[in-house]
Parts: sequence; C-alpha cells; structure tokens
Amino acid sequence: MSNTSKGGGNPWAWLGLLKWSLSYSDGTRKNDDITPMSKEDREFLEKVMAEGIIDENERMKFILQESTKAMEYYRLRAMGTNPDSDPPISYA
Repeated sequence: MSNTSKGGGNPWAWLGLLKWSLSYSDGTRKNDDITPMSKEDREFLEKVMAEGIIDENERMKFILQESTKAMEYYRLRAMGTNPDSDPPISYA
C-alpha cells in the first residue's frame, strides 16, 4: 500500500466512492437533510481512503517481480547450478 501520500492519493481511486455517493443522491428524493461534512469527518475519511486503497499497478509490479525471481530460481536449479550461491541474473 504505497499510496499514502497527503491529498488523498490517486484521484482515480476515488471513482468508486464517487459512483456510490452519486447513487444515493440521484435526484429521486429531496436532499434537504444533507449537510456539509465536518472537517473532522473529512480528515477521517481521507485517512481511511489513503490507507485502504491499494495501488493496483504497484501491487502487480511487485507480484511480477516476485514471480520472475521464483522462475529464475527454478530455472537455475533445473540447469544444475546452486541458485543460492551463484550471483543472481538482473533483468533491469
């Protein structure tokens, strides 16, 4: 969860919340009882959203890196080398 920067993080991450919010204020009922969110509630919501949203691109990058390491390990083992003692091959 690397997306914990101030300001709410990735604006696209808010899309789900926006869709949900709009579904509850679609004009089919009066909105007289709706008031602006308090500063404390807004800060809480921003914190929860920043900590709870996973940056899917970073997560996929991590998964692919770990999968590549595992495949390289088994490739070296299949070739008869000791993957733990030989220097790793870098594809960067």
